[in-house]
Amino acid sequence: RSGAGVGGFMGAYGGHKDPLLLSQAREALDLARQLKDDAAICSATFMLVQYSWSPDNAVERRDLSDEACAAAKRTEVGFRDHPLVQRSYLALELGDIAGFRQVTAELAELLEHARFKPLSYLVPSHAVTLHMAQGQLELAEAARAEYASAAENPDAGMTAVGQLSNIRDLQGRFGELEPLW
Repeated sequence: RSGAGVGGFMGAYGGHKDPLLLSQAREALDLARQLKDDAAICSATFMLVQYSWSPDNAVERRDLSDEACAAAKRTEVGFRDHPLVQRSYLALELGDIAGFRQVTAELAELLEHARFKPLSYLVPSHAVTLHMAQGQLELAEAARAEYASAAENPDAGMTAVGQLSNIRDLQGRFGELEPLW
């Protein structure tokens, strides 16, 4: 490819803002744009969004993710790094519930078309998140239990545990989880 994968996943989460990684990600994106390589644009924007994470740049990261989503429509993109996944989290981070719903629907369609089992928990976990955001904690708990019991993927299990923690906290019942620690 065009070097867009520079840096791999090292330091990809948590807003490390390593100057070298940020520089390499920006260079990779510039090169991908120059080459008009849509797959490389998707990869480079994914990494740049991850490397540049900070609470104060959500709009900038959303715009990059939107660029990647547009590029993904023009090419084949691996699902694990599909920009829709990142875009869904950014919509939620920005409080864009309508955008979160829309992206979740697009994810559902993409997952159905791709028949990509490892991330099949994303859509039901997004439904749990939406229920929590709307204060529908009983629905959130039921939806979480349903997908968690069917999950074969460790990421799904971790997500389900995290969501249970959030639900119990919102219910004022966080102490019930203490025996699990």
